[in-house]
Amino acid sequence: MQMSAQYEHFWNAFVHKEIADDRNALEKYIRQMQLPYTESDLFLPVIFNLFPYFLTKENELESCFDHESQQLNFIKSTFQAAFTDQLCPYDIFFEYDSHHISRFLAVFHLKTSEIPALLSMYCETFMDLVLKQLHCIMNCFIGIPSQLDMFLSSFEKLHDMASDCLDYKERIYLFSSYRPALNVYPEIKTKMLEFYLENNQFSSFLEYCHQYLQKLSNCGCLNRQSVTNFQVDISQVIYAFLKNKGIYANKLYHGDHYHTLSINAKYSVHYMEMFLQYMITIMQNYLKTTDEKKSIAMSIKEYVDEHYAENIHRDCLTDLFFLDPNYASKIFKKEMGISFKDYIIQKRIDTAKDLLQNTNLPVNTVANNVGYDNYSYFSRIFKKVTDMTPIEYRNKVTN
Repeated sequence: MQMSAQYEHFWNAFVHKEIADDRNALEKYIRQMQLPYTESDLFLPVIFNLFPYFLTKENELESCFDHESQQLNFIKSTFQAAFTDQLCPYDIFFEYDSHHISRFLAVFHLKTSEIPALLSMYCETFMDLVLKQLHCIMNCFIGIPSQLDMFLSSFEKLHDMASDCLDYKERIYLFSSYRPALNVYPEIKTKMLEFYLENNQFSSFLEYCHQYLQKLSNCGCLNRQSVTNFQVDISQVIYAFLKNKGIYANKLYHGDHYHTLSINAKYSVHYMEMFLQYMITIMQNYLKTTDEKKSIAMSIKEYVDEHYAENIHRDCLTDLFFLDPNYASKIFKKEMGISFKDYIIQKRIDTAKDLLQNTNLPVNTVANNVGYDNYSYFSRIFKKVTDMTPIEYRNKVTN
C-alpha cells in the first residue's frame, strides 16, 4: 500500500471535520489536491481499537510501546503485512484518536457496495499479529461502504459504535448487525462486596466484579454509561470501606498511573478490570503492611523519633499514612498512652535536655535543633514540662 502523505492528510482532515462534507466543497478540494477520487467512488471505514496498557507483577502501569512514534510505525507496518493481498493503491490507514485508547482508521477504496468477502479474515490476521508480537488486545469495527458526501455520517456512526462496544475479546463487530445496548443497569450487590472487603476476600471481590461485567455484556446492557455507573458504585464501596478504617482513599490512590487507569476504565471492560485490580492490590498491600510487624502507632512513633526537629503536626499523618488525623491520633494515644501532640513535645524536650547537658550549644541553637524556631515559645514549653527554664536546667545538671 502506498501510504501517501497526501491521502492521509485528506482523510485525517476529513474525519476531524476540517473539510466540509457537502458535495460541492469536496469536489473543489479533491480537484485542488489532485486526489484520484470521484463522486461515485465507494469507501469502507474500518476502525481498530488498540489497548496498549498493562499491569506488571509489581502493580505498575506500563505500555507496550516506549514511544508514540514507535507504536504508530509498528502498527502501520503490521497492518500492511496483514492486508498485503487486500490493499489497493488508494487505501489508507492512520491513527485518528489517541486521547484515551488508541483508535486507528482504515479506509478501503471499493469498486462495488459489497464488503470484500475476505475482509474479516484479514482483520483477524492483523489483530492476531498485534496480540502475538505485542501482547496488545484489539477490537475491530467494520462499517458500511458509502460515497464521499455520505462518508462522514457513516464514519461517525461507526465511531459511536466503537466507543460503546466495550468488550475486549479480539472481536470483530459489523455495523450492519449492530444493536445499541439497552439502557438498563442491573443492581450491584453492595452488601456482598462490603462483606468481601471486611473479610479480606479480595479475590472474591474481583471475581464478583468480573461476573457482573460479564452479565452486562450477556444481557446487552454493556455500554459507556453502564460501565461508568459501575465504576462510580464500586469506587464508593471501596472508599467507604477505607473511610471506616480511617484511611484517606484520595491519599492512598493518587499519581499518574491511578489517574490514567481511572480515566481509561470507562472505555473498555479490559481497562475497567485492570483499574479494579490496581485499586485492590494497592489497598491489600497497604493493609498487609499495617498489620505486619509493627502497628500504625509504632510507625507514627518512629516517624516522630526521626523527624521531631521538623515542622510535624497531625495533618502529616494524612500524607504519610493515608489516615484521618483524628483516627490516627486516637489509635496512637490508645496504644502509646500519650497523645500525638504530647509525644512530639516529650521527644523534643528530652532531646533538648540531652543537648543542654552534654553540649555547649547556645540555648537558642538547641531550640532550633529540636524544632522550635521561636526561643520564647521553646522556653515556655520547656519550663511547663520540667518546671525550669532551659538555662536553669543547664546550670543544675552541669554544676
